Amino acid sequence: MCARSKAPFQRLVRELAETYKADLHFTGNSVIALQEATEAFMVDWFADVNRLAIHHGRQTIMKRDVETLEMIQVPGDW
Repeated sequence: MCARSKAPFQRLVRELAETYKADLHFTGNSVIALQEATEAFMVDWFADVNRLAIHHGRQTIMKRDVETLEMIQVPGDW
């Protein structure tokens, strides 16, 4: 499990869910699973963006690295 508190993430999940349907309920384990999956996705995403920056001889990621990643990524290939 992550070191960060789950309360802020849980609030975000509930807020986003409210935009789709009112009175949705989530189990504690489902919120933890969503948080862990989100964190894993973001770590992999930033690693890919960082590899693009390194490929271009930089140590800092830039907007164009993100745009390049979006252009070359295959949808659903996460």
